[in-house]
Amino acid sequence: MYDADIISDLPLTLIGDYIDYAVERELEKASWDMWLRLLPEMIQNGVSFKEFKDSLIIQSNTSNGITNIKQSNKTKEEIIDEIEKVKRQYEKRR
Repeated sequence: MYDADIISDLPLTLIGDYIDYAVERELEKASWDMWLRLLPEMIQNGVSFKEFKDSLIIQSNTSNGITNIKQSNKTKEEIIDEIEKVKRQYEKRR
């Protein structure tokens, strides 16, 4: 996806910015893909993509090269239960 030759030709001062940009794009794509998979729920609950993405990403401070991602305090079992609940709701609608 990212050409190593292009990166290696960049001045060192720009490599961090390039990586930050790439990380932001990856997070955007992952958020979009997740939102699309949950689209029926998102429509039902009136959640826009921006609201959904903002709930996933607390702060993106690219000027400092730091990206903070909201981390859940839920246990593995709670997460699995939540996913199973979403799957059951999705299956009901099919």
